[in-house]
Amino acid sequence: MERTCMHENLKRECIEEVGIEVEVGELRSVRDYIEKHHKPKCWLYP
Repeated sequence: MERTCMHENLKRECIEEVGIEVEVGELRSVRDYIEKHHKPKCWLYP
């Protein structure tokens, strides 16, 4: 994915999800979350 495309997607998601406009700078880190591998111990199941 091109850098510009990632920046535009992030800007759009911030507006859609929290209603704010952001200025996107350089990428500092990436964290991938796969739920089935990282279920918190504090979840309560019925």
